[in-house]
Amino acid sequence: MRGLRQGAGLAGLLLLAAALLLAGPARAERFSDIRNTRHNLSATVIPILPGGGERRAHAATESQICAFCHTPHGATEAPRVPLWNRKLSGVTYKTYSSTSLDAVDLGQPSPKSKLCLSCHDGTLALGAVNVLNRQEHPNVPMTGPGIGPGGTIPEGLGATTGFTRRLGTDLTNDHPISFTFDSAQAQRDGELVDPAVSPFVGERVRGEQPPLLPLEDQKVECITCHDPHIRDDSGQNIKFLRVNRFQQAAPIQGQFDPKRDIICLACHNKAGWAGSAHANPKVANYKYQDAAAELREFPKGTETWQAACLNCHDPHTVQGSRRLLREGVDGPEGVTALGAKYKFGGSPAIEQTCYACHSADGDVLQNQSARPGFGVPDIKTDFTTLARHMPIASRDQRAGREVHSIGTRKDLPQSGKDFVEDPRYMGKGDLTNRHAECTDCHNPHRVTRNRLFNADTSVPDTEGTHPHTPAQIAAAGRKEHTNLASGVLRGIWGVEPKSWAPDPTSASAGDPDVAEPTAFGSKPTFFEVKRGDPGVGASEDVNSPYVTREYQVCLKCHSNYAYDQPPLLGSFSGGTPPGTNALYRYTNQGMEFQSPDDHRGEGSAPSPSGAFGFGGTECTVTDPGVGGGTVQG
Repeated sequence: MRGLRQGAGLAGLLLLAAALLLAGPARAERFSDIRNTRHNLSATVIPILPGGGERRAHAATESQICAFCHTPHGATEAPRVPLWNRKLSGVTYKTYSSTSLDAVDLGQPSPKSKLCLSCHDGTLALGAVNVLNRQEHPNVPMTGPGIGPGGTIPEGLGATTGFTRRLGTDLTNDHPISFTFDSAQAQRDGELVDPAVSPFVGERVRGEQPPLLPLEDQKVECITCHDPHIRDDSGQNIKFLRVNRFQQAAPIQGQFDPKRDIICLACHNKAGWAGSAHANPKVANYKYQDAAAELREFPKGTETWQAACLNCHDPHTVQGSRRLLREGVDGPEGVTALGAKYKFGGSPAIEQTCYACHSADGDVLQNQSARPGFGVPDIKTDFTTLARHMPIASRDQRAGREVHSIGTRKDLPQSGKDFVEDPRYMGKGDLTNRHAECTDCHNPHRVTRNRLFNADTSVPDTEGTHPHTPAQIAAAGRKEHTNLASGVLRGIWGVEPKSWAPDPTSASAGDPDVAEPTAFGSKPTFFEVKRGDPGVGASEDVNSPYVTREYQVCLKCHSNYAYDQPPLLGSFSGGTPPGTNALYRYTNQGMEFQSPDDHRGEGSAPSPSGAFGFGGTECTVTDPGVGGGTVQG
């Protein structure tokens, strides 16, 4: 008998080895070992957790592990649910929404995700199971240093912070779930992989090896990204993620590799990301301070390129934040014992996410306060200490709240990926909506540290602004200063005025053989939206479909594209005071640059009326070495 048992054991080992070989190297890094995870709530079976951590909640006396979630008898009735030993909450959830989210069936969480929420929404006690030791509906006593009221899930640093897994019933700050992810959704978005052809994302089919990131009934659910049973041997808190929590090597655009890439890139194929200043290891090589890393549960010494998406986003972020922005609110601030800062909820504030690194006092990156000299620009000082500054905070804006809403030009397909806004959100028809936000001028997925927008991202420059000094101009291979967009403007959207009202008083008005004359002081009547990521080596022609000039970014706010009547000076905080230069309203730059020839300033090549029109360089001098348009540069 002993020999038979040994033979059976050897056969089992061989089967296990074969299974591991079939699983492939990406899955070999994950182990199904719930005993050594935080999901082990047993009182007597103590898990070995990363870094020697301890559980903040567990049973007081109950020794079983699986019984807190599963039961062979008396399970909750729901389709395709794994013998669930807990009730599903009957609460109505406030779910994630966004103007740039193109999901068509985003509603209440499905039963498959309610399994997780039966603990993680905090409405039911961790010990509230259906059956245990032949008893129905016992309430297993729970204990631990972080146990919540009534034996519910711990609150971490606070239920409204981004450092809790007590998600509550307000899921607006959590990654959307229970929506259909198919080819149509990928096409509507424009920066999602197509699950129909992805080798890593797809429907779980009975009897077949599940994909790396399984969909349930073609929907994204909690278990698409998380496996509640797994751990790894890295000594890190992997958050039960099926794929890497951090970037392991430099990303390759559009080529997801589960051994190399952060899990987000399995679904999100952001144009320009691989060469961006936030993903390029040659640029994003600043290390996290130990306190900030500890707060985020990052390994010590994590560099910004390794944190990748997690620098700016958190799939379960602070309450009140939009688009899963990490700490993207204006609420009260807390400080950990080691000195790391975090927010207790609040109203949306995009700039707060950027200020974490782009400031002297964010306390996120090592040597961040060493100003001047630190490589990451300090934007916060400009916007919070100068008398005249962009109205980037909600308190500076007339609406008193964050109006900025990308993806609202519904007449333009996939406008969300390019951050395009409907003019109504910029003041057209209602000047109360006038605003300025970081992502009005910058697309953080595409910005590069290059002097020019089309430069080689593998060879970053010292700065991302366009050449200004003679040395910078020469280094860029130019003869003179130009208005070409720089790397920090790469991939954002803008507008190009294409036509103006004709001058009915002109002697040639109506003459088909003479170009239509333009009246001085007339407003542009049509703007072409410029958008999309140009790519390395892209054309600098002003007629290109993407932004090639700085003025194109400026004019989307500073022209009648964004308003009917120019706003009054002093109508928001931080702006130019009324009466400056005898002016009381902002000027319409789309009209101003269509000026008489003798007023044109820098540049050349007048329009048919003798006015100086938009053709390439309106803010700077001519560069004969740049092609495209009647005015070069």
